[in-house]
Amino acid sequence: MCRKKKYSILVRLLFGSCLVFGGASAALGEFTQVYPWPIVTKQSVYAANGMVSSAHPIASMIGVDILKKGGNAFDAGVAVALALNTVEPWMCSPAGSSFYLIYDAKNKEFMALDADNLAPYAATPDKFTRDTLREGCTAMGIPGNLAGYFAVLEKYGTMSFAQLLEPVLYYLERGFVLSPIGERFYQRMQHAIALFPNWARVYAPTGKLPKTGAIIKNPDLARTYRRLAIYGRDEFYKGDIAREMVAYNQANGGLWTMKDLADYEVQWKKPIHTTYKGFDIYGCPPPSSAMTWMEALKTIEAYDLKQMGHNSTEYMHHIVEAFKLAHADGYQWATDPDFVEIPINELLSDNYAIAQRKRIDPNQAAKGRVHYGKPKEWATNPDLAARNMPPPLPPLPVSVAQSVRHSIYNGCTTHVCVVDKLGNALTYTHTIGTIFGGHDVLGKTGVLGSNSMDWFDLDTNIWSGEKSNLIVEPRKRNRFTLCPGIVAKDGKPYILIGGSTAETTMPGVFQVLLNMLEFGMDPQQAITAPRKFYGDILHYTGGTRLHLEPEIRDSLKSDLEAKGHEIVPADENFRMTTGCIQTIMIDPDTGNFAGGAEIRLDGHVAGF
Repeated sequence: MCRKKKYSILVRLLFGSCLVFGGASAALGEFTQVYPWPIVTKQSVYAANGMVSSAHPIASMIGVDILKKGGNAFDAGVAVALALNTVEPWMCSPAGSSFYLIYDAKNKEFMALDADNLAPYAATPDKFTRDTLREGCTAMGIPGNLAGYFAVLEKYGTMSFAQLLEPVLYYLERGFVLSPIGERFYQRMQHAIALFPNWARVYAPTGKLPKTGAIIKNPDLARTYRRLAIYGRDEFYKGDIAREMVAYNQANGGLWTMKDLADYEVQWKKPIHTTYKGFDIYGCPPPSSAMTWMEALKTIEAYDLKQMGHNSTEYMHHIVEAFKLAHADGYQWATDPDFVEIPINELLSDNYAIAQRKRIDPNQAAKGRVHYGKPKEWATNPDLAARNMPPPLPPLPVSVAQSVRHSIYNGCTTHVCVVDKLGNALTYTHTIGTIFGGHDVLGKTGVLGSNSMDWFDLDTNIWSGEKSNLIVEPRKRNRFTLCPGIVAKDGKPYILIGGSTAETTMPGVFQVLLNMLEFGMDPQQAITAPRKFYGDILHYTGGTRLHLEPEIRDSLKSDLEAKGHEIVPADENFRMTTGCIQTIMIDPDTGNFAGGAEIRLDGHVAGF
């Protein structure tokens, strides 16, 4: 039996018969699809006036309420961020990092905002070990999120911070109910009760980790937010709140100073750009990692993916190999452009994509840790590709503690997409690094510090064996896997997308976009469809194994192994992290919206 037919039968057995949309399909224009394979899943949400896709139902509902009150997409987006800091505290905080991709309908302009954490002035490699980069006050970068919220409101918003804060205060002061997904994150924090008593005071006040159904509050953060509503951004970066955070950070071994906070500024930038089969593709510039999935998309563009068949052996082999190359480039160049020259135009060019395809063997997987490419040379002459290239470094031994097998949803980040009836669009990702960030709350502010310092290197690029471009330096913005994107059609947003969960984010975005652009899936089907993940969830382990979700593992395992892929067995990790994706599609004919949210977490779309 052919592999494609076997896969189709398997999907029918797993997911049942095809669901077909009926009714008002004629009015939906681009949303009318003939689905290539059957999935039983919750359906995309459709709306005409506004929509929010986020990783938590409460946050999405708060965002839509702001839209109903007359706020625009940017007002709603900031309200959702404040809500997620409340109901997903393991994911984000005002002290974290964020990257925003914006479409301003009034000026017909795409913009990007970098609100990444910064390394403190005193941060040099000799001050850290890998462990002190990972948790505690030493792991905390200088906050960017709060400055990002105020920057978006100042430039594009119509409502005040106080107005957006109002619905959030209810959940901070009266609490929200913990879901099973939330409990799963909490269970990784048993050690923090003893090691970080101030974290435990706020998030485990009974002395035990909360279970599903528990009420979670943070009245300290509510008091901080109320002060910010009165005194504005400077209270967080120069005022009493700043002084309390700095004092606590220093008392617990951190490097923060008042000057670090007072000097923090966001950066407005032009988005990076490439094309894919007639669509314009926009992403946030480095140190965002949007360049990684954008390069993979550009590399795979010339292949006939429809002919290969969705999630067939041939299809999976090619998207894995393309992504290996893009990942190596991303780890080399997704860094702070104020410190490293980044050949972004070359990396996303047609010629470089031609060169990268010359490195893909259709019959054999590249072994080990592939080397980054030579974009300056190859973008001029693609025929130089693969000549005198260093061989891949051998695979590293699998780390039980740090590989995907023991890090279910370990990376902690959260993504939001928002659109409004005026045509504005906002897609952004914000994070505190990994689960509960730095694992400590800064004094009595209720503000959870990040562990963004963990995303720096101390010496070597593990993928190339050379000196890393990601080495920690004073005032450097760390590489992050945050990678929001917009697919545009005829100059307007067509798809908003982004995701979370550490190194799984970029391949998750890559696969979901291919599901929509190549195979005609609607947003929710594209998210629900089974995915793969190459490597490990953490950036510094150098993992090179291939993980397949259980719906496709048995049908693909033997044929992919025959091509040289090392497949993680089911008894080691039955369902791995694959990136947690949120997306909204905009019908170019009607302007109506279709949204999907990650079913592997508490993703939720709300619209009206």
